[in-house]
Amino acid sequence: MKERMLKLLKETEKELKEAGKELKSLPKISGFLDEVFARKLMPAIDLDLVKSGNMLAMGHSGDSKILRVVFQDGSVYDYTNIPLRLFVKIGNSYSKVKTLKSEVINHGSLFPCICRLKL
Repeated sequence: MKERMLKLLKETEKELKEAGKELKSLPKISGFLDEVFARKLMPAIDLDLVKSGNMLAMGHSGDSKILRVVFQDGSVYDYTNIPLRLFVKIGNSYSKVKTLKSEVINHGSLFPCICRLKL
Protein backbone atom coordinates (compact mmCIF):
# COMPACT_ATOMS: atom_id res chain seq x y z
CA MET A 1 0.00 0.00 0.00
CA LYS A 2 2.82 2.38 0.89
CA GLU A 3 4.47 1.80 -2.49
CA ARG A 4 1.21 2.59 -4.32
CA MET A 5 0.73 5.79 -2.35
CA LEU A 6 4.29 6.94 -3.04
CA LYS A 7 3.90 6.11 -6.75
CA LEU A 8 0.75 8.25 -6.94
CA LEU A 9 2.53 11.10 -5.17
CA LYS A 10 5.47 10.93 -7.56
CA GLU A 11 3.16 10.89 -10.58
CA THR A 12 1.36 13.93 -9.17
CA GLU A 13 4.68 15.69 -8.60
CA LYS A 14 5.70 14.98 -12.21
CA GLU A 15 2.41 16.35 -13.56
CA LEU A 16 2.76 19.49 -11.47
CA LYS A 17 6.34 20.05 -12.65
CA GLU A 18 5.21 19.69 -16.27
CA ALA A 19 2.57 22.34 -15.55
CA GLY A 20 5.23 24.64 -14.09
CA LYS A 21 4.23 24.06 -10.48
CA GLU A 22 5.94 22.29 -7.61
CA LEU A 23 4.84 19.86 -4.91
CA LYS A 24 6.95 20.98 -1.97
CA SER A 25 5.40 18.58 0.52
CA LEU A 26 6.45 15.31 -1.17
CA PRO A 27 9.48 14.72 1.10
CA LYS A 28 7.33 15.45 4.16
CA ILE A 29 4.58 13.11 2.97
CA SER A 30 7.08 10.37 2.10
CA GLY A 31 8.66 10.71 5.53
CA PHE A 32 5.25 10.65 7.18
CA LEU A 33 4.34 7.44 5.33
CA ASP A 34 7.63 5.87 6.41
CA GLU A 35 6.83 6.76 10.01
CA VAL A 36 3.24 5.55 9.78
CA PHE A 37 4.22 2.17 8.43
CA ALA A 38 7.40 1.80 10.53
CA ARG A 39 5.58 2.51 13.78
CA LYS A 40 2.62 0.44 12.64
CA LEU A 41 0.27 3.31 13.41
CA MET A 42 -1.90 1.83 10.70
CA PRO A 43 -2.00 -1.96 10.99
CA ALA A 44 -1.33 -3.88 7.80
CA ILE A 45 -4.62 -4.89 6.20
CA ASP A 46 -4.90 -6.70 2.88
CA LEU A 47 -6.99 -4.60 0.52
CA ASP A 48 -9.20 -5.68 -2.34
CA LEU A 49 -9.62 -3.29 -5.26
CA VAL A 50 -13.27 -2.36 -5.77
CA LYS A 51 -15.07 -0.31 -8.36
CA SER A 52 -17.93 1.45 -6.68
CA GLY A 53 -18.47 5.20 -6.74
CA ASN A 54 -15.30 6.89 -5.52
CA MET A 55 -14.19 3.89 -3.43
CA LEU A 56 -10.91 2.41 -4.64
CA ALA A 57 -10.21 -0.42 -2.17
CA MET A 58 -11.35 -1.95 1.09
CA GLY A 59 -10.20 -4.62 3.50
CA HIS A 60 -10.93 -6.16 6.89
CA SER A 61 -8.40 -6.99 9.60
CA GLY A 62 -10.17 -10.08 10.92
CA ASP A 63 -9.81 -10.45 14.69
CA SER A 64 -9.26 -6.75 15.42
CA LYS A 65 -12.44 -5.90 13.43
CA ILE A 66 -11.00 -2.92 11.55
CA LEU A 67 -12.48 -1.97 8.18
CA ARG A 68 -10.10 0.06 5.99
CA VAL A 69 -11.55 2.01 3.09
CA VAL A 70 -9.43 3.81 0.48
CA PHE A 71 -11.03 6.39 -1.79
CA GLN A 72 -9.86 7.58 -5.20
CA ASP A 73 -8.85 10.97 -3.80
CA GLY A 74 -6.23 9.26 -1.61
CA SER A 75 -8.12 9.39 1.67
CA VAL A 76 -7.94 6.36 3.94
CA TYR A 77 -10.41 5.63 6.72
CA ASP A 78 -10.30 2.93 9.40
CA TYR A 79 -13.51 2.00 11.21
CA THR A 80 -13.57 -0.18 14.33
CA ASN A 81 -15.90 -2.87 15.67
CA ILE A 82 -16.86 -3.98 12.16
CA PRO A 83 -17.97 -7.62 12.21
CA LEU A 84 -16.87 -9.75 9.28
CA ARG A 85 -20.51 -10.24 8.20
CA LEU A 86 -20.88 -6.45 7.77
CA PHE A 87 -17.66 -6.27 5.73
CA VAL A 88 -19.01 -9.05 3.49
CA LYS A 89 -22.36 -7.23 3.18
CA ILE A 90 -20.60 -4.06 2.02
CA GLY A 91 -18.40 -6.02 -0.38
CA ASN A 92 -21.35 -7.83 -1.92
CA SER A 93 -23.53 -4.76 -2.30
CA TYR A 94 -24.05 -3.06 -5.66
CA SER A 95 -23.36 0.38 -4.19
CA LYS A 96 -20.57 -0.13 -1.68
CA VAL A 97 -20.34 3.57 -0.80
CA LYS A 98 -24.09 3.80 -0.15
CA THR A 99 -24.00 0.66 2.02
CA LEU A 100 -20.90 1.91 3.88
CA LYS A 101 -22.69 5.17 4.59
CA SER A 102 -25.96 3.61 5.75
CA GLU A 103 -24.45 0.73 7.75
CA VAL A 104 -21.25 2.25 9.19
CA ILE A 105 -20.85 6.02 8.82
CA ASN A 106 -24.39 6.81 9.96
CA HIS A 107 -23.75 4.72 13.09
CA GLY A 108 -20.53 6.42 14.22
CA SER A 109 -21.11 5.64 17.89
CA LEU A 110 -21.14 1.90 17.09
CA PHE A 111 -18.38 1.99 14.48
CA PRO A 112 -16.05 4.91 15.25
CA CYS A 113 -13.55 6.08 12.68
CA ILE A 114 -10.15 5.76 14.35
CA CYS A 115 -7.85 6.88 11.57
CA ARG A 116 -8.15 9.37 8.76
CA LEU A 117 -5.27 9.86 6.39
CA LYS A 118 -5.41 12.15 3.39
CA LEU A 119 -2.64 12.26 0.84
